[in-house]
Amino acid sequence: NNVFFTRPSAGQWHHYAFVFDTTAPAAQQIVPYVDGQPVSYTKTASGTGAGAFAKSTLYMMSRGGQALFGRGTLDEVAIYNRALSATEIAEHDASQGLNRRPHAALTAAPNPAETSEQIQLDASGSSDPDGTITRYQWDLDGNGSFETDTGTTPTTSTSFAQAGQKTVTVRVLDNGFATDTETKTVTVNEPESPPPPPVSYSQQVLATPGLTHYWRFEENPGATSLADSVGSSVATTGGGTTLGLLGSLGSGAAGFDGIDDFARAPVDLSGTNQLTIEFWLRWNAFADDDALALELTENFNQNDGGFIVDPNAGQGSFGVGIGSPDTRNNVYFARPSAGQWHHYAFVLDPTAPAPQQITPYVDGKPVAYEKGASGVGTGPFANAPLYFMSRAGGALFGAGTLDEVAIYDRDLTAAQIAGHFAANTG
Repeated sequence: NNVFFTRPSAGQWHHYAFVFDTTAPAAQQIVPYVDGQPVSYTKTASGTGAGAFAKSTLYMMSRGGQALFGRGTLDEVAIYNRALSATEIAEHDASQGLNRRPHAALTAAPNPAETSEQIQLDASGSSDPDGTITRYQWDLDGNGSFETDTGTTPTTSTSFAQAGQKTVTVRVLDNGFATDTETKTVTVNEPESPPPPPVSYSQQVLATPGLTHYWRFEENPGATSLADSVGSSVATTGGGTTLGLLGSLGSGAAGFDGIDDFARAPVDLSGTNQLTIEFWLRWNAFADDDALALELTENFNQNDGGFIVDPNAGQGSFGVGIGSPDTRNNVYFARPSAGQWHHYAFVLDPTAPAPQQITPYVDGKPVAYEKGASGVGTGPFANAPLYFMSRAGGALFGAGTLDEVAIYDRDLTAAQIAGHFAANTG
C-alpha cells in the first residue's frame, strides 16, 4: 500500500508527517502531511492485510546503511504508536520548539452590516495553551498586511464604504513569539432604501417587511377583545383592563393596574428562528418584583421556545430573556424613567452567536447591557399564548399603559428601529 505526492521545494526546511494505519480502509492506510497540511496523492498499490509493524532497525537516510543514501539535514524525528489527528499535526508544524502556538478566535458584529456601519471585532476568545497573548494585530482591508496593532487590547472596529464580501483577520502573538490567525468574512450591504415619508407611526410599522402581528389597542372602553391588525391572533382581556386611554400616538392604549389586569393572544411562532418585539410602554413605577410586560408561554422557565420582557428584573435592571433554563440567554440594562412613554424594541435571534442573541433598543437606540446567561440551542420560538402584563394571567402583573405591540419574524435593523421611533417623535 503506497502513496505518491508532489515534492515540495528543495533546499528549504519542511515539516513532514505520515500517518500509517494498516487497520484503515485501503484508500486511507497512508495519509501524508507537508508543512502541517494534508496533501493530495495518488496510489499505485492499495493492498491490505499488512498487519502490525516490525521489531527491527530504523535506518535514517539510507537503506541498511549501505545504499540509497539520502543527502540533506534531518531533525526532530518522532514516532507515535497511534494515528495523530490533522489538528495535532498542524499544531506541531506551527509550534516553535517547546513553545506551543496560541489559538486565535474572532467575532464580528453586526454581520451582515451596512456600508459605513461600525463593525466591532473581538478576539478576546483567543487563548495560549502554555503562556500569554502579548499582541493583537489586524488586517482590516483583506490585503494580507497587518497594519493595525492594538497591543494587548483584543478589540477594534472598522467599517466599509462599499458593499460586498469583506475579510478581516486577527493575528495573535504569544510571549514566545509564536503566532496564529483567524479570518472572518463580513457581508456588507447597501442601506435599505428609506420608506416614503409616513402619515403616521402605524403606517411605517405596517410597511415594514416581516410584520406578523400588530395589536394597536384602538378598541373602545368596555371591549374584551383586541384586534390583530396583521394576523388572526385576536387578544382577549382579563381582570379590569382599561381601554380607550390616551396612548403614545395620541390614540387608544390599554391600561393595566398591576393587580389582576392582563391580556392574552394565541400566536404560532413555531416556524420562527428570528424575532423582533416592538412596543410603547409607560411603566408606572419600577420595583424588583419581576412584574412582567410580556411573556411567551405560560412560563418561559418551564416551556421551550418562550421569551420574557421583565421591567422589574431586580437590582435596578430591565431584563429580557429567551430559552429554557438549560439554553437560557438573557440581557440586563438600566431602566429608563418611569411614568413616561418609552419605545422598546428587542431583536431576539437564537441563530446568532451567544453574545448577540438579544439586542435591546430604547427610544430608537441600542442600549448597553450586561449578560446573566449566554446559553445557546434555544431553537425556534413556540406556538403558545403571548401574555401582556402578567405571567399566564395569574401572577407577576405589570402596572402601566401599553400600546402598539408588534411582532416581526426577522431581525429589524438599527436603522428601521430608529426610523419607527422617529416617526412618532420627529
